[in-house]
Amino acid sequence: MSAPRAAEMESRASLDPLVLRRLAQVSDARGAADIVLVWGAIWLAVTIAVLSGSAVVWACAVVFIGTRQNALATLAHDGWHRLICRDGARNHAIGAWLYAYPIGIPYHHDRRRHLRHHRDVGEPRDPDWLNYSNEGRETPLRLGMYFASLLAGRMFWQTSASLARRGTPRIALDEPASARVDEMPLRGEMERILVAQATLFLLMAGAGPWWTYFVLWALPVATFAGFLANLRAFLEHCAPTDDVGAGPRLHDFEIGWAERLFVAPCHFNYHALHHAFVAVPHWNLPRAKAALMVAAGGSYPLEVQRGYLRRLIRHLAEITLVAAPESDADRGGRATTATAESQRSPELQLVAAAKSQRLPESRCVVDCGFCGSAEHEPVTGWLVDEESAGELPPAFRDLTFRFVRCTGCGQVYMRERPSPRDLDVFYGQAYKCFQSYDDRGPIMAGLARLVARGKLREIRRAMPPGRRRLLDYGCGSGTWLDLMQGLLRGSDDGFEMIGTDVTPGPLEDLRRRGIAAFCCDETTLGGVVEPGSVGVVHLFHVIEHVPDVDGTLAALYRVLAPGGVLMGQTPNTASLGRRVFGDLWNQWHVPRHLVLFDDMTLRRVAERAGFEVVSIRSSLSGATQWALSALLWRAKRRGREFRGIHEPLYPPLILAALPVAALEALVARTCHMDFVLRKPG
Repeated sequence: MSAPRAAEMESRASLDPLVLRRLAQVSDARGAADIVLVWGAIWLAVTIAVLSGSAVVWACAVVFIGTRQNALATLAHDGWHRLICRDGARNHAIGAWLYAYPIGIPYHHDRRRHLRHHRDVGEPRDPDWLNYSNEGRETPLRLGMYFASLLAGRMFWQTSASLARRGTPRIALDEPASARVDEMPLRGEMERILVAQATLFLLMAGAGPWWTYFVLWALPVATFAGFLANLRAFLEHCAPTDDVGAGPRLHDFEIGWAERLFVAPCHFNYHALHHAFVAVPHWNLPRAKAALMVAAGGSYPLEVQRGYLRRLIRHLAEITLVAAPESDADRGGRATTATAESQRSPELQLVAAAKSQRLPESRCVVDCGFCGSAEHEPVTGWLVDEESAGELPPAFRDLTFRFVRCTGCGQVYMRERPSPRDLDVFYGQAYKCFQSYDDRGPIMAGLARLVARGKLREIRRAMPPGRRRLLDYGCGSGTWLDLMQGLLRGSDDGFEMIGTDVTPGPLEDLRRRGIAAFCCDETTLGGVVEPGSVGVVHLFHVIEHVPDVDGTLAALYRVLAPGGVLMGQTPNTASLGRRVFGDLWNQWHVPRHLVLFDDMTLRRVAERAGFEVVSIRSSLSGATQWALSALLWRAKRRGREFRGIHEPLYPPLILAALPVAALEALVARTCHMDFVLRKPG
């Protein structure tokens, strides 16, 4: 590492020389244990696959051996720093023959390359710059294609082609190897790699079929091992732009068992710590971190990322937004609004003037509506209505609200709420749920029709015989009812549709389209819908808005026929998106969202109302919240008004965020959860 960079690291992380000397002690016994553990796991996987004769077991063995080959690469890295054993010659022999050559790494060549990486990290002259710069990976799509190509063997084929054409690896050093005894010409290393591969071929052919080597060794080396090693290297050094220096690129990672197995074995997640103290063996890095925290007075002076997956998701958001130019709509939004105001009729201008002078009533402070406890802990800081600030009277724009968690039952709710007399301000005609998807552009309209088709299939399957009536409770402007009415036109498999909402304004258009619509809440629903007359209730992003969740579910339970189903969607506070964006998560949506759920609290309140919980699952529509939360972050970063669903980048960002939501659904929970509840009978 260069002198300026070393000084920068030392200014952030320093240890007493005696402590550092103790931590830097190399252990021959621990080095031997690493050999036994990694190679023992590999040969155990080979043995199980050969003895099983099952294609599924062989496939699992390919993946598992790929993770252990990734571990071999990390242990070869320890060899480069002379951390395997105390004897230097034996250290490099083990690093080369047991770790590097079996996975095709020219040990001595790549050692010189790696030491230059430590010296020049973050600079284009770094030999590894090719592995973590943004060239060819500037957008989420290109980055996804890059990672897909790694899984398809990109590194193997590029290295093979480079060796065939130039006689050098994909990343080759321009200076010759030194005359030191522990280094050798590249040609000699390639010959030794071939010897290692031939040895593995003979050993595996003796353990199983002759092709065992190709399936259980060559295949994972070319695919999974290369993918995992390069994914880790990219995420440990990436930045949204290539003009970022070394400091912001160096992080440690807090990881769980899955990322420890697949991505960062052998304590490789202590990446910044390793750059600061290269003489500390991997197994002593956790102790070095503890010592560093003691030296720093209890705090850890190095940057820490919360896992490789979260770093990937954050990087996707950064490369999407940081370089995105501000659009004409961004720059001209306020001018357009002013023009619209000037074109209003005199009567509307008087109403707008009166509204602009309106003052808010005193806020209400509530306790937990589920267990009655007043004890709570904060979940968010104080939040303002970011999404509709330009549409609110000036006196309402600085009102702050916060979410808390009840310490008695774990429910998350908004403790300080607007007065019921002020709800018309926050649910005005411009509120997004009262707007048609057709007015939001072709991408949003197309996505809405696609989702409506899926909803219609589910409703038809859930509709009990003899009760062919759908109630859309909290229908807003009736967007979903209107879409389903269009899909049902000319069909023999239709059903009666009813819409209800607490706001009367949007319902008039729905009635004109021939759909029955009523203004009511949970206390008056029974007066417009007969008990036991509804087959399916649609509750799309409503339950989080109602002040009395228990009362609402009880009213819907009464109008459902026995065997009837309630189908809904609501935000999920246990989602990865909520943890990534924190207070900038768009689904706080103050002050309209009053109660927010996770899987456990939603199940509890549904069962208390008498429902059977059929399913609670993550929804890909959570991609919308990745898009909106990222756009909110962008707006605050640029110091401008957040325009919510009217942001020009919102529709294309949803498409870009769909792979993120799909990955999120596999490994965690998405920002939205779909739930299906059934009334027994």
